[in-house]
Amino acid sequence: DETEFDDRSLLMNDDGEGRIQFRNHKLYGRDQELKLLKEIYYRGNRISKDDEENDTDTYEISAVNQSQIVFLGGYSGTGKSALVDEFMSQLLKDRYHENDRHPIIYMQGKFGTIKAGDPFAAISQACNQYLMQLVLADDDDDERVEDLLDRLQDADIYAGSENYQVLMETITPALEFLLLKFDPASVDRQESTPAEQMASGKKSNMAGGISGDFNVIKFAFSRFLKALATPTSPVVLFIDDLQWADSASVQLLTYTLKDTSLKNVMFIGAYRSNEVDEDHSFAKMKTELRESLAPPSSSLEWSDSDAKVVPASSPVQEIQLSNLSPDHVAELIADCLEKDARDMAIVTEAVYTKTLGNVFFVKQALEALVRKNAIYYDVMTFEWQVVENVSKIELQKNYLSNDVVSMVQSKLETLPPTLQLALSVAAYTKNAVTLKLLLSLLKPKEALILEQNHDELSLNLLEKLMKLALMEGLVLYEKASSVENKSFKFAHDRIREAACEAIPIGAERDQFLLDIANVLLELSEDSEKKDEDWMMFTAVRHLNAIPDQMTDVVDVSTLNLKVGKLAVSKGAFDDALVFFKAAKGRLNMQRAWTEQYDLTLELHNSTAESESALGNHENAMNEASEIFQKARSLPDKVRAQSTYIESLCELNKEDYDVWTTKAVEILSLHDIDLPASPSYAQLRNEVIKFMIALRGRSIFCLTKFPIATVDDKEAVVSSITIANVVLRRAVVNTRMFLAGMLAYRILRIALTQKIVTKDLFTVVWSLTFTFRKQEKYNSAFAYSTVGSILRDRFPEENGKEYIVPRVAPIAVSSYQVPYRNTIEPWLELHKLLMARGMIEVGLACAMFAIYAHFCASLPLNTLLESKLILFEEMSRDLGRDMFMELFLLLRQCLYNLHGHQRASSRPLELDGPVFSETRALENFEGAALKSITRD
Repeated sequence: DETEFDDRSLLMNDDGEGRIQFRNHKLYGRDQELKLLKEIYYRGNRISKDDEENDTDTYEISAVNQSQIVFLGGYSGTGKSALVDEFMSQLLKDRYHENDRHPIIYMQGKFGTIKAGDPFAAISQACNQYLMQLVLADDDDDERVEDLLDRLQDADIYAGSENYQVLMETITPALEFLLLKFDPASVDRQESTPAEQMASGKKSNMAGGISGDFNVIKFAFSRFLKALATPTSPVVLFIDDLQWADSASVQLLTYTLKDTSLKNVMFIGAYRSNEVDEDHSFAKMKTELRESLAPPSSSLEWSDSDAKVVPASSPVQEIQLSNLSPDHVAELIADCLEKDARDMAIVTEAVYTKTLGNVFFVKQALEALVRKNAIYYDVMTFEWQVVENVSKIELQKNYLSNDVVSMVQSKLETLPPTLQLALSVAAYTKNAVTLKLLLSLLKPKEALILEQNHDELSLNLLEKLMKLALMEGLVLYEKASSVENKSFKFAHDRIREAACEAIPIGAERDQFLLDIANVLLELSEDSEKKDEDWMMFTAVRHLNAIPDQMTDVVDVSTLNLKVGKLAVSKGAFDDALVFFKAAKGRLNMQRAWTEQYDLTLELHNSTAESESALGNHENAMNEASEIFQKARSLPDKVRAQSTYIESLCELNKEDYDVWTTKAVEILSLHDIDLPASPSYAQLRNEVIKFMIALRGRSIFCLTKFPIATVDDKEAVVSSITIANVVLRRAVVNTRMFLAGMLAYRILRIALTQKIVTKDLFTVVWSLTFTFRKQEKYNSAFAYSTVGSILRDRFPEENGKEYIVPRVAPIAVSSYQVPYRNTIEPWLELHKLLMARGMIEVGLACAMFAIYAHFCASLPLNTLLESKLILFEEMSRDLGRDMFMELFLLLRQCLYNLHGHQRASSRPLELDGPVFSETRALENFEGAALKSITRD
């Protein structure tokens, strides 16, 4: 698609004579589509049409308000990317953007035909390229960057923040370079940046949180995009080739674009319509966005053209590009050959019959005719000529291939051998390749290149060869600060495909991929490299494509495990499963449990956890069951037991007895014998045993015990770990007697063994709520304090299960300090939990902050109203209908208490224009109905 704009027009010199010169920045047959894109961009603003005679539109306002989504479909080669490029070119030239200090922010990324990139590759490419533009920009742009940093700060994206670390590790590592230039002190304050942690192989503090919940990444990216886009600097985000998008990217885009609070953003997603069926993840994304963002039937918008109200347009639009008409093909050929279209009628008919008007195919056909001298440049007359007495049939039969890839391959065969080799190597990496990287990848072929060129492999040689590729229209260059950082990309995916096919299938291609993989692995281990995860992903994918006998099976399986875990850390569980299964497929599972026990155990545990995270709970339980059979010791089964219990609970949400029976059975294996449904008397008996174990000491004695190590207390640590898993599930499912017995039993074990573990502070905090419910506030405060002290002894534990209990100290303090003093802590905790993807608890903290505002008798002003509306929108966008109703209820209370015009007819009735008790109760059933009725 990109080659509809051809860089060879920039090379008009003697070298260019005899080559087809495609008109730069001229589109054929796309006027209507361009007009439609501009109308969508300016939707919601006043559009006046004048000068009917010249058929021009005057757009009065430049900023996008309501975010718009355009899906651009069409076959490969129809010019989708070129259409977007021209659209942006016209938009940026608009007189309302000239000399504007806040230009449109244009970000573009592309998924590759070879899954070379790690998860979110195209999204990351789009964001990082823009951020690096800011880093390399002139000093004149400093004020604009400072404004952006202020907005990022307001969005809780700054050095050291949760959102910053998540984005650094997954999507926007270039944020670090931006801060290093404009706010270096903030980066220096960190002991080490996430990028450095990744480069050095250290485990990031965020790893647990990210792998625990994909919502972490979704939430952070959504805040990042909202911070970028403003009315004066709207964002146009173009993602190409969505048919090759990984599942994690599709989920991220769906979540972000569904958010109705996302403003001033235009998203354009291009895809090959013939490669997306109804079961494709991208097709499901389109359907979900259309349904969720469909305007209500009652929505209206103003139309200046008709001077009347008309139904509101959907923010989700689709444009399908078809091939060019014969007339437009004739125009293209006439322009290229600088001839009258009538003189080129035979050529046009032959080309159109062969290509059916596909832009890319048309250009390749023209170049094929030139290579085979059916069309030639007459140096005597300085014009293009068609060979005499040739018919349309002869042109089609003797000069044109039926397959566009074959045409490109025939073109590649005319190039110098070293250039052919370089293009093939580049084709098996990521979309844009620097000359420096290409130089490294070609090192294994250095002897062959010396023989071919009588010249050593060097950057100068590669630059010379790539200039030839540019002249031939095979690649496009991207700007760079130095020769080694010059990067290029293929002008079209069909060219890349042809370069791949140039290496014959079989032993030659296998060795070719092995050489590339080895170089990429070596480069990825360079501690100075940052943002090079794609090298590891690409290398392992290449290794998985070649026969086992060419590699070390154990080494490749270990690499698959490593890359799979890296995918998990980015929330890409689907991709992770591909690597885990590839590793297991290479190992002989009959012998692996004996010969490669640790590797096999880790593979099965990782597979089970990823299946569970994706909701494939039966698959997760099957993986766990195999571990139950093959693991050598009970502690080795703990992770699998945890996964099994979590999945079993998810599968039996309405039948608690099923999972509690199995959970109690697993606990008994760890010498923790409990009834599945304990009575109050049994709970009371457990409390007495705990008090005896305490021996008159304060609960603060736990803070003096040493941390247990797996080596010394493996069985005890394992039993506490699995008991804590069951405890958390029991609390979530309101099995409070079982939860209470487990909490006291775990504490009794800790007291008896005189140890603490990383799970102990969550147990202590769980009892905080029990004491609070019993109105034993002194005990609640004591246990909350002990939990906080224990929590501080495990700073590396930052996962989901270790952050939720932070609610306990604030909840308890609300009974000991003025309500107004708890509002900010609740809101801070809300931000932290939302950033970590803990939506339910995060929204609950926001609700508690509002409760505290009411209880503190603070002013019932517009500030409180705006917070309530913000939380309502957040709940709606996240699909948390119950929380949305609760915030609506609180806003109705606000209006009733304030005597607002939106108050209910009677102040004590919750049935006003904002919240209707009758409607709310009709929308829920089962446990949800009980909860909303209680609230």
